[in-house]
Amino acid sequence: MCRRAVSISRVVFREIYPWPNLTLALAKKIRQALKETAGVIRLEAGLAQEQKKSPVVVLCLGSMEVPGDSLGPRVGSQLEQTLPQYPVYGTQLEPLDSSNLHSKLEQLNIEHPGALHLAVDAAVGSWLTVGQVSVRKGPLIPGIGLGIALPPVGDVSITAVVKPRRYHLLCQLVNNCRIKPERWAEILSKLIADSIQQALEPGNMFTVPHDPAD
Repeated sequence: MCRRAVSISRVVFREIYPWPNLTLALAKKIRQALKETAGVIRLEAGLAQEQKKSPVVVLCLGSMEVPGDSLGPRVGSQLEQTLPQYPVYGTQLEPLDSSNLHSKLEQLNIEHPGALHLAVDAAVGSWLTVGQVSVRKGPLIPGIGLGIALPPVGDVSITAVVKPRRYHLLCQLVNNCRIKPERWAEILSKLIADSIQQALEPGNMFTVPHDPAD
């Protein structure tokens, strides 16, 4: 597999919906993470901005067969419509899950060398963290809440806690979600599409990455 720009995750944003001004703050952090991580990738790969045909690939993990795990595919389907110029892996019709994750990662590294990987997934947490959305500079670990061993995914990753953990791991995602995936998908797909266009379109990218002052 190709190199990944960030091997250790660092949380750069974490708040619970409906925190006041959540969408504005979330959009800002997504844009910052995309810009800075894209700069790291370009420097590591020695790629000029004008050579990047696909600066980002979006990976939306999950399955429509499990209600609590359907956030990723829902986001992916909406992004396919709003960002047709960018590759999106994981939709309602073609989910990206444990059955095909390894092969898809190999495929996209061959087809989109040097592209930034933006990963989106649902998560479980405590009752107090349901509704929490996190942005990381670095990968997420899919399947960790269910004890499934899968490779880390993403140079930038976004997770939303849709359900609390329960004593039965297989039931925690199957039961109805407190935060509806449809609503999260609507919010996140809009923020992601806007952030990608503002952060990674030609003329908007940083040439040299830097850490945000805050």
